[in-house]
Amino acid sequence: NKKNLDGNTAIHLAITSGNTDLVCFLIATAKPSMTIENTEGYTPLDLLQHALQYDLMHETDLTKSAPTVKSQTDSTSICSFKY
Repeated sequence: NKKNLDGNTAIHLAITSGNTDLVCFLIATAKPSMTIENTEGYTPLDLLQHALQYDLMHETDLTKSAPTVKSQTDSTSICSFKY
């Protein structure tokens, strides 16, 4: 959960890079906070939502470009585990 100068954590950077495998790895191993805001006020969850909206507008494959992080009560996620 350590931040860089822009307030981004590793999970912020992984999400913005579009690297689904890294996002899933970080969530599984580091258990990052998904509610920490960067200097622009965005949380990792905000960035995921933005990525999904972009995919919907451009009709791309949601499962390849933006991971979804669901609550423990939701059984759907791209990562093979629940957060």
